[in-house]
Amino acid sequence: MSDKQQGIILDSLSSTPKGFLSIWFDSGDHETYNFAVQIRDILTKAGYTVTEPNSLITLGTGAPEQGVIVGTYSETEPQYGQAICLALEKAGIPITRRYEPASANARRDFMAIEVHRKP
Repeated sequence: MSDKQQGIILDSLSSTPKGFLSIWFDSGDHETYNFAVQIRDILTKAGYTVTEPNSLITLGTGAPEQGVIVGTYSETEPQYGQAICLALEKAGIPITRRYEPASANARRDFMAIEVHRKP
């Protein structure tokens, strides 16, 4: 991630609500791990509480997730999750948003921001 992209992200997130985030990455790709660390560092600098990046484990026969996942189970996440999405997009980093409402299997809402492979 360039210094310019980092500046755009920090500026975009300077006055937004903050909360807890988890970072996940494709364990089969060392460069994706490095990108996950960059994302963790910039979100921490922006004021979020962020976990160390964790590798994704593929269960069953499904294809592994690609890239980096930023997610949380916080009830307030949609407020600050949307701000992160907009900041990443503004910086030219392609993402996919995935929102899963609370259900019998998950007691709280979850939003995942799938950051595609490092550009």
